[in-house]
Amino acid sequence: MRSWSPLGKVLVSATDKIPNLRDDELSWIALQWELAVGQDLSAIARVERLTEKTLYVEVAGESWIPALKSLEPRLLVTLNRSFGKDRFTRIRYRENTNFKPKALPAKITKTKIKNSGPQTVNPDGRDIEGLDMIQDSHLKETLARIGRHIKHSASLLALVVLLANCTSMPATQGETSTSGGTEGTSSKAVLQPEINIGQSYAVEKIRKLKEKNPEADLHDPRVYYHYLMGLQNFREARFDKSRDHFAELVKYEPEREEFAQRLVRLSLRTGRLEDARLYATKALERFPKNDNIRMVLADVLAAQGRHQEALNQYGKIFDQDPKNARSKLMMGDLFEKMKRPQEAIEAYRAMTVADTHNPLGFFYLGRALAGDRQFGEAEKELNNALNLRPSLFEARKYLARVMEQQGHYARALEQYKILKKTLPNPEIKKRYEEIEALVVDSNAMENKTLDPLEIKEIPIHALLGAVYYEQAAYLESIDEFRLVLANENDLEIRLIVSKIYEILGRVDQAIIEVEAYRRGAEDQNRVDLLLNLARLYGMDQQMDKSVGLLESALKHEPRNDRLYHSLALAHMALSQYDQAINTIQKAIELDDQKDAYFFELGALYERKGDFQRAVEAMERVIALNPNHSNAHNFIGYLFAMQGLHLDRAIKHLDKALSIQPRNGYFLDSLGWIYFKKGDYNAALEKIKKAMIYVSPDPVLYDHLGDVLFSMKKFSEAHEAWKTSLALTMKKLDDPTGEVPDPSKLKEKLRETREKMKAR
Repeated sequence: MRSWSPLGKVLVSATDKIPNLRDDELSWIALQWELAVGQDLSAIARVERLTEKTLYVEVAGESWIPALKSLEPRLLVTLNRSFGKDRFTRIRYRENTNFKPKALPAKITKTKIKNSGPQTVNPDGRDIEGLDMIQDSHLKETLARIGRHIKHSASLLALVVLLANCTSMPATQGETSTSGGTEGTSSKAVLQPEINIGQSYAVEKIRKLKEKNPEADLHDPRVYYHYLMGLQNFREARFDKSRDHFAELVKYEPEREEFAQRLVRLSLRTGRLEDARLYATKALERFPKNDNIRMVLADVLAAQGRHQEALNQYGKIFDQDPKNARSKLMMGDLFEKMKRPQEAIEAYRAMTVADTHNPLGFFYLGRALAGDRQFGEAEKELNNALNLRPSLFEARKYLARVMEQQGHYARALEQYKILKKTLPNPEIKKRYEEIEALVVDSNAMENKTLDPLEIKEIPIHALLGAVYYEQAAYLESIDEFRLVLANENDLEIRLIVSKIYEILGRVDQAIIEVEAYRRGAEDQNRVDLLLNLARLYGMDQQMDKSVGLLESALKHEPRNDRLYHSLALAHMALSQYDQAINTIQKAIELDDQKDAYFFELGALYERKGDFQRAVEAMERVIALNPNHSNAHNFIGYLFAMQGLHLDRAIKHLDKALSIQPRNGYFLDSLGWIYFKKGDYNAALEKIKKAMIYVSPDPVLYDHLGDVLFSMKKFSEAHEAWKTSLALTMKKLDDPTGEVPDPSKLKEKLRETREKMKAR
């Protein structure tokens, strides 16, 4: 994967394959200079002439020369890269008092914005030469400041030069789901600004150069932009966005095979099967030997029911690569669907030869042989599959059934025994009991036969997707599942895809997958479905939707205490404490033996400021579960905050720490109790120890400052409160966790400053 580069560097490198022999080298170098320094700086500094190793640049004013010299090493690297060799070793600058800048292109002239603020004043009483040529007011002001302090600010000017290569950026817009409905926007997602580079300076320059010399080997700078954005979106699992950028790449660079391959794969991954088919068909006209593209085409054709066309494509893949086992696996599956069992057996057998270590080939071969009533051969191949992968439960089911069909019930019983332990479900348990009865009663075995076990056939792509999922190959898993979802709205598969997106950090997309199933489901209000959606919306900071879904679930199961508990937590997240208390009390009415319900009730009373009821609820938790360390901590901390029953508070914290001795928050609570008792040394010891076990926390630093201030260590207290304030400001937008009051922290800091001054 390519590394990221500044946009200025990328735009220059967009033309790095142009031959070194040029009719007008000076014009070419002038273009490279403008791309390297950007449009605004090229307005005050431009190429004048060149010699064998020196580039001469004329500048609008002498004050710009030190700034440009500070950039010379970087500019030399950039310019020489366009030649593929060290063309220049130095740059010479000359002031030209008659410098006349070129007019800026109308398309990219920025709108002037009236500034009511103070005007920039040159303290030396002189204007910085050339500033009137800069169109960007912010850049002009920055350059003026840098021009006055160039010895200290060269790195800032370098940054401005890089930014000057970009056109203006529009306001960030929220992403919207595409017409295919496969991408959405998470409320927590960081949205990327999209740059309108279609009218950028570099693109316009390259276009004009191409018009002058159509044969020149020039690359459109937009290629690099779309490539980088495509990769960035791919890393963030924004596959729709990534696909869109690669679609643009293919337009600009149709000869780049890797771009076409990525576009085809992303179209499949986002569920755009028809797009994938069209892109793949077109790509194969240019790249007929690309088996990856052809495989996607064959998979999509098979999913669309175009079996013979798919067979033709799989056959071409195997002809080009006889070691490609997957093509034969897919051919076997299609032959079975087309009721051509002998050809299916031949295809599966070819797969086992092409990949002797893949259990799926042996499994499907064994299954096909069993379907053809070749039970002995089927048993052999199924055993081969299980030797390679003992956890392939589908193979073990078929093996048990094949043994039954041969009348080998005792051997079948051994297989069902393994399945019963590793894959517990009612059907397997019932079958085990039936076979066991036959084996125990030899007379029954002679006089009675059982119908073959009914095994629900799993689509081949679902099985492949499940295997990839177990191996944590999540992207490959999604691709396989998309092929299944093309033909059926399977809840289990939707939930797996949803889980994958959740793992990838795309909770918004996980929601879309579950909602897609819900729209097509017969029962859109299944409680387990509503509960899962409520959980996802909660993770996506859309707790109001979670509340609505949980209320809907309760209409279907009004006696479900777990639903009331979940609804109470959702109300709590929305700071709807009264509703949360009423709801959790309903959960307790249905089941008063769950300590978690009383713990949540106590936490809610504490949020409401009803400390007495909070303590009573926590005491009920401890009555149900004496080792509930959080309840002990809660009671101890509440007593400490009120300055009441401090000895009882210490006992509760000692109990909590006996259960979790390395819990930093428990140690902080204990330290706070000692602080309330006036034992500052013990408090300091406990709070410092607490900081070892937790990440920087504003509450702990606030407590540390209180202890140090009471010990008259004002300087140390000041530093602790400064840290607490900094951490608090970072966490203010975080709806979870406790943070101190910033205004109180600022008052504490003011007080410590006065104390330090008084000393």
